Amino acid sequence: MFGGVSAAQPTSPGPLSERWEIVNLLDAEPTLDYLVQNGVLTPSDVSEIGAEQDARRQNRSLLAHVESRGDVATGVQLLTNVLRLTGQHYIANLLDDGERIRALSGSGS
Repeated sequence: MFGGVSAAQPTSPGPLSERWEIVNLLDAEPTLDYLVQNGVLTPSDVSEIGAEQDARRQNRSLLAHVESRGDVATGVQLLTNVLRLTGQHYIANLLDDGERIRALSGSGS
């Protein structure tokens, strides 16, 4: 405990590509160039993702590609960054499983 707050324990809800809320809400298209520029995806990966039949399958494919990288944590961090840059804050918050600080009381004191 520090200064009246305690750290909440992060949860590990499973593979990203199986998290229905992210799969359903994600707009993958504006994230692809950023992820290629930062080495998370290759142009070949982008082609595979684009070949999927619908947006949900494209999203699952994107998330599976991010998870298949050697350094998954960095890939997820970069995906989180680009989601925030493209205004997809809700999804970025779902991905951001870093340590949180939670107040012990609602009074703020």
